[in-house]
Amino acid sequence: MHITQYIITCLLICNALFFGYDTVIAQKVNLSGIINNYARVLQLDNCKNYIKVDNSFGFEAGDKAILIQMKGASINTDDSSTFGDMIDFKGAGNAEVVEISSVQNDLINLKYSPLLDYYPSDAPVQLVSLPGYDTATITSKLTAKPWDGLTGGVLAFDIRLALDISGTIDISGRGYRGGSPQNAIPNKNQIYSALGYRYSKLLTDSAGEKGEGIAILKDSYASGRGAPANAGGGGNAHNSGGGGGGNGGDGGKGSLEFGGTNFDLGGRPGRHINYDTFIAIKKAKIFMGGGGGGGHHNNQLATAGGAGGGIAYIRANNMIIRQGAQIFSNGDDVFAIAGNDGSGGGGAGGTIFFDVQRFIFFDSLQVQAKGGVGGSNNAGGNHGPGGGGGGGIVSFLYVKPPQITPTISGGFPGTVIATKNTHTADTGKIGKTYENVQLAESRRTALSVRNAKDTTVCANTLLNLWVEPSGGRPPFRYLWTGPNIDDPLSQYPNVRPSQSTTYNVSITDSFDCVIMGRVNVVIRPAPKLDIPIKTYTACKGDTIVLTADSPEQVYWYPSKGLLEDKGSKVHCIVDTNTLYTVQVLSPQGCPSIDTIFINLLQAPTISGFNKSESICPGDSISLLQISTINGNPPFTMYWHSSEFRIDTLNTNFSVLSYTVKPGTSAYYHFTLLDGSGCKTKDSVLVSILPIPDLQHIPDTIVCKNGTIQLWAKGGFRYSWTPSEGLSDSTSANPLASPVSSTKYTVTAFNDSGCSVQSSIFLKVVDSPLKPILIQKDDTLFASAINGRFQWYRNNNTITGATDSLFIIDSAGFYKVEVYTPDNCIHYSDSVFCAIGTALLTIGNASISNGEIAVLPISLMNQQDIQISKVNALEITMSWNSSIASFERIDPKGSQISLINEADSTVFSGIFPITENQTLLGNIYMKGLLGDNIASNIHIRSYKPKNGILKLNKQDGLIGLNDICYEGGIRLWKSDKTVQRAFIQIAPQPINDKADIHLLLPEKGQYTLKAITVTGEIIPLIQGYSSIGYSHHSIDCKNLPSGVLQILLQTPTESIMESILIIR
Repeated sequence: MHITQYIITCLLICNALFFGYDTVIAQKVNLSGIINNYARVLQLDNCKNYIKVDNSFGFEAGDKAILIQMKGASINTDDSSTFGDMIDFKGAGNAEVVEISSVQNDLINLKYSPLLDYYPSDAPVQLVSLPGYDTATITSKLTAKPWDGLTGGVLAFDIRLALDISGTIDISGRGYRGGSPQNAIPNKNQIYSALGYRYSKLLTDSAGEKGEGIAILKDSYASGRGAPANAGGGGNAHNSGGGGGGNGGDGGKGSLEFGGTNFDLGGRPGRHINYDTFIAIKKAKIFMGGGGGGGHHNNQLATAGGAGGGIAYIRANNMIIRQGAQIFSNGDDVFAIAGNDGSGGGGAGGTIFFDVQRFIFFDSLQVQAKGGVGGSNNAGGNHGPGGGGGGGIVSFLYVKPPQITPTISGGFPGTVIATKNTHTADTGKIGKTYENVQLAESRRTALSVRNAKDTTVCANTLLNLWVEPSGGRPPFRYLWTGPNIDDPLSQYPNVRPSQSTTYNVSITDSFDCVIMGRVNVVIRPAPKLDIPIKTYTACKGDTIVLTADSPEQVYWYPSKGLLEDKGSKVHCIVDTNTLYTVQVLSPQGCPSIDTIFINLLQAPTISGFNKSESICPGDSISLLQISTINGNPPFTMYWHSSEFRIDTLNTNFSVLSYTVKPGTSAYYHFTLLDGSGCKTKDSVLVSILPIPDLQHIPDTIVCKNGTIQLWAKGGFRYSWTPSEGLSDSTSANPLASPVSSTKYTVTAFNDSGCSVQSSIFLKVVDSPLKPILIQKDDTLFASAINGRFQWYRNNNTITGATDSLFIIDSAGFYKVEVYTPDNCIHYSDSVFCAIGTALLTIGNASISNGEIAVLPISLMNQQDIQISKVNALEITMSWNSSIASFERIDPKGSQISLINEADSTVFSGIFPITENQTLLGNIYMKGLLGDNIASNIHIRSYKPKNGILKLNKQDGLIGLNDICYEGGIRLWKSDKTVQRAFIQIAPQPINDKADIHLLLPEKGQYTLKAITVTGEIIPLIQGYSSIGYSHHSIDCKNLPSGVLQILLQTPTESIMESILIIR
């Protein structure tokens, strides 16, 4: 066995086993010619699932067929460029596989209801047989009956195992027919430039006939250039070509009219059909290719339009492709050559539908759904060629195999043969290929129903009915009949039957098929229930007995207000108008239900009064002073306090009052009884308000002409009497200035208006005299002669300053307070006392025996000298009397005394102080031999005049030159003729370091010392020198700031030089 035959056989066996065929390998059937039967559908009953046809020949029970509507689309028929625009496809193109259950003459019964809509009374609908085979081969030409306007144009078959094709399937030109040129009388009417889009078929001189398509055309607009949906328009006069038909692609436009006008009057192109819309919603339509429009003629030399390609529906489990396999559904070319007239348009490519599970390729498969070529003419001039047909449709059940490349191109337009010019006739547009497309096949049965089961229930039981339709086509409409239905149009209505009944329902599907359903409901008997009294009238709070008689247990609802919720007698505490439900159940569980109404009598009401009153201790109050009573008179009022009746009031009036004067807070209860016996209870709380917790200033003493701050607290507001002498008689803290001793009464009120009183006695006593302050130098004296004293500086108490005089120790404003044993006080006026500050210094000098030195006395760093009023300074100073003697002092007259003590001279003098002048004076001193080399001029004391002055002191220093030592005896060498020693110090003033240059005129031991203003001697240098200069660098960080004396001592000399150290 050849390997390919082996593979095919295996595939056929596997498919047979999978699909359950009894015969694994069936005899092959060779298909050729026309294998389908066609019947026009005259009537379709969707409810009974039968079809009435014009001829049932070839259709048998168990067969499958294609039910397809060929036309019926609604289009625009205006005489404009919009002629032929799609409005609604309606049933046109609807197609599906149906299964025949039986055939009776011209009635064909279907096993399942059709899924789609068909309108055989309005448009051509046909039934095409779908012959089925286990296996089949195609070795020659297989075709279909040409479309005749009612049937034909469709090739369909079903191969259950495998189709082996090496021949041709050709349904080209089997589709919608082309338009004719019309039978005009030659040159009877030479019409030019017919501009319309629609003409009557009877006006043969105006335009060629439109091609055939999915819309049904009336004779009144069957001609003219307007294209009806997918069909090409006819060429208009004069001698324009027809438009090409459309399907997957648009057709081509027909040519311009003949002559010099060149108006674009050729047939409009047939439109493509938008299959995408239907494929997207899983409702695929299927169409033949549109026919081309006929050319216009007036010489009977025009040509008709070409027919479109037909429909090939190939259904196979396996499709084996061999050499020579080809499938054509092309639109017809217009082969005839027109003379001096217009040519027809080409037909559109048809539809090839591969409902194939699997392709097996041993060679290529040629698939064509091309548009036909438009007609040409061989006359002179520009007689109009026809437009080309549009490309067709090729659809696949799954993905298109890559080995198949469909040819779906548009047809070329015809030409004027002499000039090879199309005269603007167009080529048709390319068609389309679709994948994952499936033709509908119904499994829907006829309409049937399943409804709720018959049931037995208690009367007035809420029952849910239901019905479930099957088969038919949704949506469904429902209509129930019977008693107490909440929604008769619902599929699931609720009912509450009171007696046995039957509920009927009609179900209508979208085909208006109707089926009936029913549910029988049987009612069980209810138990006996008797209500002797159905309405009770009672007051609120009353307890009444409700009665219901039944042999069964009685249940009461709601339970609110009931002391029992079951039994034939229950106690009810009346609170509101209430409807009680009484229910008993039979042994089968069926209830009897009744009601009892409690009519509440409104108790009398009293309103407009305060339920809580407050009074101050000792006050009385009228209760219910402003009140209104509503109810049925006459009324009786009972008052109670602590549960004891204290009064009874009978009245028919609406205004009541009752006066009480409680000692403590208490409730007063009352009961109001009306003429119906209903009563209202309430109470009034009378609260005793607290009095203020008054606190105030105690009795006290007031100095005469003085003022005292009274105070009171614990109240909300106050009143003081008498008001004389008070700053504010309503203030909590008024100022009191009584002229004489007075008793004041204060009344305190709290925020409730309750008050309490108390009194204060103010005793008025005499005050001391106002003291006067006198300053003498640094002392203040108070002039008061009685009382005690307290001194103040800057209004601050000076601790311990309680004498009549005070020594000023700092600057400030001073005053004194004088107070008596009764604490009456008088203050002096404040006086300002200033204290000046300064640095008192005495200068330094170095002299020889008999020489005079001038030492300045200076007041440095002066502050507040003038405002302290100091105008002179008494200074006492002393020094070593062997070093120097006093000569005189400037200014003259400053000397007070000069005293020589044992070893010292003591000088005292008064020096005037002048504003902005630091030099107080100069003291002149004469050098002596001395018993030491130097002496401090010590400032012993100082005393300012007429004011206060605080000083820092800096003593002076006087040193002796020309002193030598020999054998421990000091000698004076007045006749010394050698060069003198010399000191040079830099820089001046000094910070941290100093450079000292010494001139030493003799050899020997020498020392260099620093002497402070306090007389402290600080050694700096000690050494032995030769004659000449000596340089030294001195670290001055350890020396104190200020003026220092540098003392150089050689064997025969003592030399001093001043330095200033600043940091």
